[in-house]
Amino acid sequence: MVASENDSERTSSASSEVVKEVVHDCAQRSRAKELHLIAREIKELEMLIMADAPETRKMTQQPKPQRLDTEDESITKEFFHLLEIGDDKKELKNGEHNLADLSPTDDLIPDLGKNLGCIVQTSDGGYLASMNPFHAPVSKTDTPKLAMQISRELIVGDDKSATGFQVFQRLALLGPEELCSLTAMEDLTGKTAEQMAFEGIASAIISGRNKEGASSSMAARSIAAVKKMAVAMNKGRKERASSEEAMTLDEVLFVALHKMEAMAVDALKIQADMSDEEAPMEAPPSDNTLNLVLKHEDCCMNCSRATIVVVIQLRAPLRGYEAVGAPMIAMVQALAEDQLGEVVEEERSFKLESVHVGGLKLGSNSKATAWDGEKQRLTAKQWLVENGAGKAGGGRRTRKQQAKRNQDFMWSISSSFMASAWLKHVRNPNLITVSS
Repeated sequence: MVASENDSERTSSASSEVVKEVVHDCAQRSRAKELHLIAREIKELEMLIMADAPETRKMTQQPKPQRLDTEDESITKEFFHLLEIGDDKKELKNGEHNLADLSPTDDLIPDLGKNLGCIVQTSDGGYLASMNPFHAPVSKTDTPKLAMQISRELIVGDDKSATGFQVFQRLALLGPEELCSLTAMEDLTGKTAEQMAFEGIASAIISGRNKEGASSSMAARSIAAVKKMAVAMNKGRKERASSEEAMTLDEVLFVALHKMEAMAVDALKIQADMSDEEAPMEAPPSDNTLNLVLKHEDCCMNCSRATIVVVIQLRAPLRGYEAVGAPMIAMVQALAEDQLGEVVEEERSFKLESVHVGGLKLGSNSKATAWDGEKQRLTAKQWLVENGAGKAGGGRRTRKQQAKRNQDFMWSISSSFMASAWLKHVRNPNLITVSS
């Protein structure tokens, strides 16, 4: 009798395993079929775009970059060589933090390339940062599943008391075209991380040529600044909640990237119409215009809250850094630790307060732009399905979503840092843009 019961249990267990394998195989086939259909749709869209190539080239034509002269090129190669032979775990000169301080249990990020580290400066003054959005155990030598292109930092130059959502209300006053010109980013598609790093150092030398002549100091400062950002990125990923620590304004954005990248994946779901969370309501834009200025050393000396605004574009390293989804606007807010007048020569200290990510959804009657188009929706959906972050068969608009496609609106999600932890990010009300 006992043997019969054991045989029955074994048979039941084996049947259960067979069912699991069948379900898994079905899910795999369904995902493969969905990815094939998405790839085909993207290819068809690209063919349509190529048919209109002359007009497209005219719209996307960029000014020719300045070229390095012989001496500048020699300096650039010299410093790029130093990157290759350098040890990125050595403490930075005059730096407080050390990458070697990271423990094996800390959330790490893979390097963009051999000896490049997790972030490089691009030729337009922005950055490309490696990501580990699922916080999975990775090696520094693994190819990242996702990278984030970041524009030059902008600062809200007038109302320092505005919340993140209030800043988005003012951004909603701008139409898609004005948002596109907010800050230009170069197209990194087809470039290698090594090429981007070389061009970034070369650009730093060119920009300093008129001030200092062909000097290695600009390249040295560029490399030191990028390494400092890498330290800040890793600091933000420590097991311990380092976000509550005081930091300089230069560190604020890069410490916050850890939270920003998790929000960016959910933002892709909004772009792909795969999000489970709807906006709670709709709201009008603000009547106040927004004054954005490029961040510089003394731009926040008079404020109690710093609001840093950047445009970000997610990219797929395994696809030659093709764009994933549409550009987004990311915002980081930090409160000053010291009152005006307390700090004279030292840098002011800030503590992270909140992170916000948003973007545009255009109505069916609006002309597609880089901020929202069918290709952007498909590439977002493709990456999500490939990486198990979106259900196969998702991305189909609900009746409620379809109704909203008749108007332009700005969506956003926000998270605040409270009691030594980041709160779960939430969807904000949609903001009807002025172009509707």
